[in-house]
Amino acid sequence: SHCIAMELSEEWKSFFPIAASTVSPLLQSHSHSLPLGPLLFNPNPNPLSLLFSSLLPSLHLPPHLLPSRFLLTSSLLPSTASSIASLFSPHQNDAAPPFLRNRIHLLSYPHSPNVLVFFPTGPNDDKIAFFLLTVKDARLHVQLDANGDVFRASTGSAHRILSISVNPVADFGLTDSHVIGYLLASTLYSVHWFAVRHNSVLERPSVFYLGGKMFKTCPVAHACWSPHILEESLVLLENGQLFLFDLESHASGGCFKGNRLRVPWNDLGFSENNKVWLSCEFSWHPRILVVARSDAVFLVDLRVKECNVSCLMKIETLRMYAPDENERFLALSRAGPDSFYFAVASTSLLLLCDVRKPLVPVLQWMHGIEGPCFMSVFSLSMLRSHSREDAFKLASESGFCIMLGSFWNCEFNIFCYGSIKPFRKGSITSKINSAICAWELPFEINLSGHECHCGSCLLRKEFTKDALPEWIDWQLKKEIVLGFGVLSNDLAALLCEPDENGGFTLIRLMSSGRFELQRYHASWAQAKNLEDCHDQVFCLDRHLLQQASDEKYKFPKIFHYLKLDHLYAYARDLDQNKVALEFLAVPNLPQLPPFFLRKSSPHSNDDIVGPVIPFPVLLVLNEFRNGYSNLEGGEFSVETELGLKYKEIMQVAGEIAVSASGPTHLDDHAVSLAEDGEETWLGSSKPKSFLLYHPVALNSSATDLVHGKSVYSDTIYDTFIFHVPEKKSNEQTESVGQEIFDDLSPVELRFDAPVKKLEPQGLKAYNLLKRQMSKWQENFDSYKEFCVQSRFEKRS
Repeated sequence: SHCIAMELSEEWKSFFPIAASTVSPLLQSHSHSLPLGPLLFNPNPNPLSLLFSSLLPSLHLPPHLLPSRFLLTSSLLPSTASSIASLFSPHQNDAAPPFLRNRIHLLSYPHSPNVLVFFPTGPNDDKIAFFLLTVKDARLHVQLDANGDVFRASTGSAHRILSISVNPVADFGLTDSHVIGYLLASTLYSVHWFAVRHNSVLERPSVFYLGGKMFKTCPVAHACWSPHILEESLVLLENGQLFLFDLESHASGGCFKGNRLRVPWNDLGFSENNKVWLSCEFSWHPRILVVARSDAVFLVDLRVKECNVSCLMKIETLRMYAPDENERFLALSRAGPDSFYFAVASTSLLLLCDVRKPLVPVLQWMHGIEGPCFMSVFSLSMLRSHSREDAFKLASESGFCIMLGSFWNCEFNIFCYGSIKPFRKGSITSKINSAICAWELPFEINLSGHECHCGSCLLRKEFTKDALPEWIDWQLKKEIVLGFGVLSNDLAALLCEPDENGGFTLIRLMSSGRFELQRYHASWAQAKNLEDCHDQVFCLDRHLLQQASDEKYKFPKIFHYLKLDHLYAYARDLDQNKVALEFLAVPNLPQLPPFFLRKSSPHSNDDIVGPVIPFPVLLVLNEFRNGYSNLEGGEFSVETELGLKYKEIMQVAGEIAVSASGPTHLDDHAVSLAEDGEETWLGSSKPKSFLLYHPVALNSSATDLVHGKSVYSDTIYDTFIFHVPEKKSNEQTESVGQEIFDDLSPVELRFDAPVKKLEPQGLKAYNLLKRQMSKWQENFDSYKEFCVQSRFEKRS
C-alpha cells in the first residue's frame, strides 16, 4: 500500500505543465546533485558555410488566400460573409501545405563519412532531388551530376510531393545489393517507394523507383517507416484507414497493394464529426501502432486476430490548462528513452506520454508556439557531441530533447528532459530508468542562424510586418528556413574543433535556394545580439515566394461580373420604364430591423420607397450627376449636406409649431417645435401632438437642458421627436386590449400586429409587470423630470 501511495503521489505532478506557473513539481534546474550542464544552443559566431545554391529548391507558391483575412464580417447583421466565415475555425493552421513539414532529409552512409541530402524539386515539387556530401580535409564537398546540377528521381506523376521519409540500412556492405537505405515520398493521394544504392562503378549514389500506391477516394494523412522491420511502412488516410506495406512482397508492375488493417474505430464511441486524422507511428512492437487524431491518440494492437484499440490521450484531459474549445492535437513523434514513449503536441501543450500509462502524461509543457506542425526528438548526446570537457557526459547520455516548431511562423523551441536521479561518476543508479522530469525551462533556438534577437531588432521586425497589407504573408517575402537536418556525431567531428561543452552541426535549406552549414554550441546563456546581424534592415522584398513561371495560362478563363445595376441607374438618371429595379418600401409603422437594413423586396406604386444604397453614397452621386452642391461655395461635404437636411427638418417642425401657438395649460400633453428650449412651448395654448426631448446625463437636472448641457456634442443628432398619445377622458373604462399600454409612457406606442383582447391570465401577468415597472419609474429621478417636462400624467 505504501508503494501504491507513492506512485499516486508522483503521478499527480505530471498534470501541472512546465512553464504554466512559477513553480512546477517536475522541473529540475542545474545543481550540484543534478549536474545537467548547459542546455542552451547558440549559433557559432564564425561565418556559416554555403554548400550549394540553386533556384530549384525554392518554392513557387500560388497566393495563399485565407477566409479569415478576406471576409470582413459584422456581428450586427447576418451576411453571406459571416455565414461562410463561420464554417472555418479561428484556430485553423494558416500555414501553406509546403510549410507544414521538413523539406530536407539526410541519409548517412554506414561506416563512411558521406551523407545524402534529399528534397523535392521541380516546377510543382514533383521530383526528388539529391546530392552527395563527402568530407575531405575537414571540409564538406558537394558531388553533383556531370552537368553540375542535382541528381533527380521521378515518381512518374506531376503531383506535388508533400513529405519525404528515409530509412537507413545498418548492414550496408554485407550484401551485394549496395542498398544504403529506403525512401518514401507521399503526395496528396499517393505514396511512392524508392531504394537508395551506391553505384560502385560510377562512384555516385542512385535512386531506383520501386513502386507506388494511388488512393483515389481519400487523401493521405501520413506515412512512416517501421523502426523494427526495415522494409515495412505504414500509411494513414484522412478517413482513418490504415495500410501496411512490405517492400519484399510488392506486386509486379510497380503497383503496391498493401494490407488494409481492419481497425474498429466506430466501436470506441468517439464522434468523428469535424475530426482530423493527423499521424501514425510504430510503438515498441512491430504490430503495435500509435495513431493520432485531432481529438485523441489511440493505441492499435494487431498482435492477435481481433484488433484491439484503446485510447492513450484525449483532448478533454487538457482542459484545465487548455480551456479553448478549439484545442486540438497537431503533431506526433516517437520519443525516448525507449520505444514505449511518444510525444504529442496540441495547440497549447506539449506532452510526453508512455503507452503503459494511458490518459496520464509523463510530462507536460506550455510550448507557446503558434501552430506547431514539426516535431523531432534527439538524444542530448547528439546535440552536445564533440566536447572538450566530459563533466556532463552522464547527463548527455541519459537526456533527450524535443524540438517543436513551425516553419511557417519561424518559431522553434527545445524541450529537455531526462532522469530525476542524481548523476555522479561511477554511480550504479545513474543509468537506471527512473522517474522523468523536465530539465530547465524550454528555450528558443535561432534556426536561421542570422537573426538578432535584441529588443531593437525584434521591435523593428514587428513594425515591418505590420506595415504590410493584410492579404500579404510576410513569410513569402522573407528568407526563411524550409528544412534542416542534423549531421551525425562522427561526421560532424571531422568538420570542426571540439567545443567546450559540445554542440551539433546542421544543414538547412533556405527559401532563397541556399544550402547552408551551421555549427551550434551548448551555452549557459542565450545569445541576444548577433554581431553580423544587429541593426540590419528587415527586408521583405527580396525573396518573394510566389508563382514565377513564364508559361502562358493554359486553362479556359471564366469571368464573373459584379451586378451594379442600382449604382449604374443612379449615375445615368434612373428610367424606371426601361430598367426594372427593386426598392425598399418605407413602412408607416416602426419596424425592426429598420427598413434600410433589410433586403430588397417588391413594392406597389402607393409605397414610399427608400434607397438601396446608403444615403452618403447618394450624396456623392448627387454631386457627380449634377455637378454642384447645395452650399454657396460649391464645395461638397457629406457632413455639411447632412447638416442641411437636419436644418430643413427643424424648420418644418418650427413652422408647424408657429401655426398652433398660444397660451398653454399645465395639463396639456403638447410640446411646440418652434425652438428647442423649454421656455418656448410653455406659452402654447393648444394641445400639441409632439414632444421635443434632449437626452441629458443621469445626474443632470431639467435646468441643464435649458442651458444646453447635452451629453452629446453633436447638435445634429441630440434631438428626439416623439408623438405623444392623445389625452384620454377621465371616465374609467375596462381596458383589455392594446390601449392598456398607453399610460406606461409619454411616447405613443403602436403595434404592427392585429388587435387582440387579453385573456384574464394575460391581464393578471400584465398588472404584475406594470406594478414592477411603476415602482422602478417612481425611484428613477431622471424619468420623473422627463414626465414633468412633458406634463405626462399616469392613470391610477
